[in-house]
Amino acid sequence: MKGGGRAHLAVGHRADKAAARYPAFTLALALAGCPVVVAGPGDWRPSFRPALPDAFTPMSPSAYHRAVPPSTAPAEDTLTPVEHVNIYTGTQPELNGISFGNVLPLVTVPWAFQSWFPQTRPSPASRWPFEASDERPGLAPGPQFYGMRATHQASPWVGDWGAFQLITTVGDDDAPSGHSPPLGKRRLNAWLNATAKKQASQRDVQNSHALLRARAMQRASQGWGVRPPWGTTPAQPTQTRFSHLDWRKSVAQPHLFTADLRDSESGANYSIRFAPTSHAAVLEVQYDSAEARALPKRLTVNFHACSFIPPVNITARQTSPTEFAVVSRGGVCPEANCAVKFELHLALALSVAPISWRVSSLGPSVFKSTLELELSPGTRQLTARVGTSFISADLARLSLQRQVGGRGLEEVGKQGAARWNEVLSSATLDIVGNGKSKERVAVERATFYTNAYRASHFPRFIDEVSTDGSFVHWSPYTGRKPLAGRLVADSGFWDAYRTVYPWLSLTQPEVLGEMLQGWLNAASEWGGWLAQWASPGDAFSMGGSTLSDVVFSDAIAKGISGFDRSQAFRLLLRNAMDNSGGSGAQGRSAWPRQGRSKRLASESSPGYLPGKEEWGVSYNLETCYCNFAIARAAERLCADDVDTEATCLGRSGASLLAELDARAANYRLLFDDK
Repeated sequence: MKGGGRAHLAVGHRADKAAARYPAFTLALALAGCPVVVAGPGDWRPSFRPALPDAFTPMSPSAYHRAVPPSTAPAEDTLTPVEHVNIYTGTQPELNGISFGNVLPLVTVPWAFQSWFPQTRPSPASRWPFEASDERPGLAPGPQFYGMRATHQASPWVGDWGAFQLITTVGDDDAPSGHSPPLGKRRLNAWLNATAKKQASQRDVQNSHALLRARAMQRASQGWGVRPPWGTTPAQPTQTRFSHLDWRKSVAQPHLFTADLRDSESGANYSIRFAPTSHAAVLEVQYDSAEARALPKRLTVNFHACSFIPPVNITARQTSPTEFAVVSRGGVCPEANCAVKFELHLALALSVAPISWRVSSLGPSVFKSTLELELSPGTRQLTARVGTSFISADLARLSLQRQVGGRGLEEVGKQGAARWNEVLSSATLDIVGNGKSKERVAVERATFYTNAYRASHFPRFIDEVSTDGSFVHWSPYTGRKPLAGRLVADSGFWDAYRTVYPWLSLTQPEVLGEMLQGWLNAASEWGGWLAQWASPGDAFSMGGSTLSDVVFSDAIAKGISGFDRSQAFRLLLRNAMDNSGGSGAQGRSAWPRQGRSKRLASESSPGYLPGKEEWGVSYNLETCYCNFAIARAAERLCADDVDTEATCLGRSGASLLAELDARAANYRLLFDDK
């Protein structure tokens, strides 16, 4: 590494032998960009000492937004770990690149039920709904703010699901907030025509689909009742109402977002503050400016069909003068094995009673459904508290009461900061090297803690706490609810097996154990197989073999608790030995669903896939690595005197170990000895 950068890791629990046997766990330090030197027994908590290359330079100001405005930033030595995090790092998309800038500036708590971010792009269907530099021609410089969006998107290549926005506006407008005007057909038609032409010119292969979708939307807006093909991504009108956002007057931290805003239509200035919990959130709006005091105000809860997702419909009822129960149906794509019934329940509590409210939708195809709440022009401050559930309105209300209750935004924000500091402090950071400037040290700290923050989002827990305090969940695999136990989603294994999961095994072993049990519960509901990418059911996305084998085997070998090791090992053996592949899209034959493990295991197979096979080398190596990992798990189970014969489906541990090691050695067959 240029500049002589090194990392020192001091851990106990026979870490020196673990590193020699399981080199994959050292890849967790890729988050800090450093190689690893393993010391002898010591404190279980890792101590990292990264040094960046001499050629390293900080990002330009346009791409590197401080989490705390410079004018209010405290001295470096007084910052807590969460204050070092820059949530904007990596959020600038570049569609001409490969997976460049594909993360969102998430305001959340670790592994939350849902996360939030400020949406700056007008189309809710965009899989890149945020860009810090987004501007619209002819308007004031700076991004446009389309509300705080609840999201489950882990990757733009998979898309979002169960999303909605909290949108605030000041002043009257002929266009209801959250969607294009039902009466403004001239403006809508102009946009649709422009969209059709633009989409048609991008790729020849998309010409007919783009035109059909845009024309179908146009005819629907004219009352023809024509609906775009189900399951396709419709061409959607952009939101016409937004607020100008000034980054210089905003604070964006993992647990808190604040911003000064100016309404795009009325020009009125106002400000917002936002703090989330796992299943709930608090939004505070201040209407202090002179121009905002006499104008009507509106809070809109906007549910929309995201990319790859069919239409969404909502119903709402007012349970008290200041409280509403809302349920959204739809918003989960059939490609993710979620054609089963999906409902998102919201419990909404306001500090002031609205003078009126209504539910509205855009077009008969219902690409957007909104709950619009009109507030009195004399409203000076609004506090909105929202709780969510996939199971019932009662659990949404219960989550709101437990996680927020009557607490204000300050207390909820401090609660979130404390949780982040607890998680980020599981690893201690020491900066080494003489003569470094304060700016360079600050960048190194921000780099480390920002990556640790990124490693604490996925997979997320999508379970809930019932009235008796136990964990329950809605199953995206069967549609049943409530089912007992934990459940996780919004993640795959094809790259996380060598980054996020080894990191968690070192810094958050208790959390990892709960996650693995969540995956086992998912497998029980998905015919005994694990999803390749759960969003929230199996999205059949991303390539790779059954690399969950490595994650579970590593946890078994390291003695991590919190999950059923026997159940996990039976799942690993099924991946290794069962060639059926379930429905043809599960197990090692899942990608690209051609039964490769059956050919690898057959008597006529040479023990590898020939070069003419697509992705044959990658698939061979991954399969060998998975078999090696399972063999190490078998060793640990035998050493712990687990009932190996029962766990190994009637086979002795010795014979199974010999077969797995022999299969793992087949990587040698990829080399031509001639």
